Amino acid sequence: MSSLLPYAIIIGIVVIFFGVCYVVFSGNSGKKEMGNGEVLNRNDNQFRRIKQNGITVTDQRVKTSVAHERHELSQNTAWGTTQGETVRRVRQTGGTAVHNKRHAVRDLEATYVLPKEDVEFLAAQEKKEQERSREENLSTSRREKEDLGAVVAADLAEKQAVRAARAKTAVQHVLAANEKQREIEKTQIINRQDMRRILQDGRHSETAASRHTENTPGDQVHPQATVADMRGQQPSPAFTAAEISPVIQQCVDDFLQHFGKATAKRKALVTEITVAAFTYVGCRSDRERQELIEPLLAHEALHNMQKAYVAHPQEEVKEIALMAFKDAVRKTAATTRHFIAVEALKVLPYLSLPHYKILAILFTFLYSRNTRNVDKESFCSYLDSHVLPFQAGLPMEKAYYQQLGYYQCTVTENKETRFAEILRGSYPLLFEYRGMTPLELQDILQGQSIPAEYVVTSFNSDLIKLALIDESMAKAFFNRIHIQDRRMQQRLLQAVKSRPVDFSGEAALNIMENISPVLADLSDLWDSSQLRVSTLSLLGLYLAHGYIHSVTGEEVDLSRWFE
Repeated sequence: MSSLLPYAIIIGIVVIFFGVCYVVFSGNSGKKEMGNGEVLNRNDNQFRRIKQNGITVTDQRVKTSVAHERHELSQNTAWGTTQGETVRRVRQTGGTAVHNKRHAVRDLEATYVLPKEDVEFLAAQEKKEQERSREENLSTSRREKEDLGAVVAADLAEKQAVRAARAKTAVQHVLAANEKQREIEKTQIINRQDMRRILQDGRHSETAASRHTENTPGDQVHPQATVADMRGQQPSPAFTAAEISPVIQQCVDDFLQHFGKATAKRKALVTEITVAAFTYVGCRSDRERQELIEPLLAHEALHNMQKAYVAHPQEEVKEIALMAFKDAVRKTAATTRHFIAVEALKVLPYLSLPHYKILAILFTFLYSRNTRNVDKESFCSYLDSHVLPFQAGLPMEKAYYQQLGYYQCTVTENKETRFAEILRGSYPLLFEYRGMTPLELQDILQGQSIPAEYVVTSFNSDLIKLALIDESMAKAFFNRIHIQDRRMQQRLLQAVKSRPVDFSGEAALNIMENISPVLADLSDLWDSSQLRVSTLSLLGLYLAHGYIHSVTGEEVDLSRWFE
């Protein structure tokens, strides 16, 4: 009996546990059903009360209580909602169970309908808050832009000051050189420019005879002069009777009458450029002058040339005008150069020195390159003599570039071209590769030597390079250093290109700064102005060439563009 007592105790505990569970769960179910009934009754009463008071629910609230349909099996009689409730009162129609809309009444407990005035007030407050936030954002953005503009303006002002100081120094050197040159020319019988023209023309005897005749007293025959002969001469208000012939006087009077009142200064300028024009084209007598300006286009060209010089009485403009006048009256009408010269004379009165500087910079780096720029020393010399005169005073304003485009001197491209890309394209072997070691060069030459001037130090490393700017010069280069072995030539070129470098961005700017600060400043100017999207038209090429020749004396062959 005592052995059965533990089992009896366990059975009793289990019976008591199940009894308690039955009592507890059966009581909660009843309360829950009762609670649901009370909630439904309370919702019904509230709905009737709202209906009696005439309170209506807005369309927006009603739309949130639309019937939701879900396809269920026909044998299902209930399902759970997202709120944890069981929907039992459904209507079965072909397997589709439809929610009872009674829960819309239940939503009214959490819905409070604002009066129209309150809704409008809240909307106005929200709109005002949005406008205030928008104004604060605009003010913050404007302050940031002003701060950035101040930094950029200060940087540009500092660079302009440095460039102005360099330009002043360069101008002083140029003035000193010009003064020295004038002192030398006073002691020379034959001008150097005249001698160069004599050698180029190949007419030694005829030209010498002409110069002998020119120096003979009492002779009124004037040979054709060059612009270089007249460069440096100051405008003179007085001319000899031989220089001011009846035809010249008539041309001067026609121009002055066309523009009304004539001052003494204007008359002197017109007379000067007219005498220079007929001398430049080689007219020795009034008969030749009359025949020259007889065609209407020739007379118009003379008129435009006079207008250009009177508007801008500068030596550079004078040389460009004389060059264009000669091409307009001496070249046949079928040539491109004649047509471009006529157009150049039409736009010259409206262009100023800043316009010419833009054209010169574009021409220098887009349409020409110096094959002697093979090392740092030669590149710096080229920058000082051929770039710095045009970089000083180079305009940044967009208006100048728009005016050049209006007069069809430049063309605006869709794609930007950075200054580093131009240097890389013009001098690929100098900027795209580091070079080779002296040991590699000796190994390739196999005991053969190269003159020292044909091996230079690299721009972007301490290695060495051949004095080449690109492979198109390789054949002539190897002929000069007497290397005819094709295999050796190929190995030398491969050694030069064995170490490529990324010449762009900050690295390119550092290399340019190492070569010359002028080059780095020009890179900043180019990349931050309209230069990066500008190219030259034929008219721009013509004017740029004339201006460069008037400043530096450099002669560039334009035949590949004009013929």
